[in-house]
Amino acid sequence: MAALFIAIFGLISSSITIGANGYPLTCLDNCHFSQSFDSPFIIPDECNKTTSTFLCQVDVKIDYNQRKFQVTFGSERFYDRKRAIDDKYDHVQELTRINNTQISTKVFYSCTLEDRCEEKFLLNIQSKLIKHDYTKMQSKLMDLLTSKKSSPLTCKQYWSNKSVECNGTCTGERVQFLDPTTGRIVHTSDTPSCESQNISPNVQILAVKMPMSDRTRLSRKILFQCSKDYCNESEMTDQIEKIVNEDYRAFYQE
Repeated sequence: MAALFIAIFGLISSSITIGANGYPLTCLDNCHFSQSFDSPFIIPDECNKTTSTFLCQVDVKIDYNQRKFQVTFGSERFYDRKRAIDDKYDHVQELTRINNTQISTKVFYSCTLEDRCEEKFLLNIQSKLIKHDYTKMQSKLMDLLTSKKSSPLTCKQYWSNKSVECNGTCTGERVQFLDPTTGRIVHTSDTPSCESQNISPNVQILAVKMPMSDRTRLSRKILFQCSKDYCNESEMTDQIEKIVNEDYRAFYQE
């Protein structure tokens, strides 16, 4: 999914104007640390060093099974795509992965809103992230997506709009665009397909706040693989979305 993150950011960059000049921001310098859910959240002294730059960034990785999180400041992954400091914006990507054995979340945040804006975001979202308990959602999703049936499966294929024999795994994808103010879904599209490889059942939920030249775009993608006949048809996708809506909270939801 790293390629997906980079591809999305490339889309953002192609939709905005990159400034040549700008006053530097004060951001936390390149640093990495890990902590347990059970410890009081404290940014270590060695990670409180600052630098002058054009874009503040932070990565947060949450392992709900091990009850640990990792934080990386100033990853500089998109250095050549930085925007002018006078273009005030923030960008969020949150990816949650669920399978039979693991639950994890990764949040990437970049901003030019103010000095140390990435630290402010981290302090606000960290307590919310570690409070999530997705074990109930994990159980319901895996029960829905898993069977003992081996390939071939019968899967819906978007390109032909027909059910086809699949020697791998059925895949479903639902992309939704939301109103950034209300969170209301304004557009939905489904893309079912057959994956040639045998992949264990899993669900990935990607929420993105994307700054555009004239507006902010908010989107959500639900991607899943399943091992039942017809498991990527719209009725099953509806059931998966219902579970996600009941049990999942993204960064833009209280």
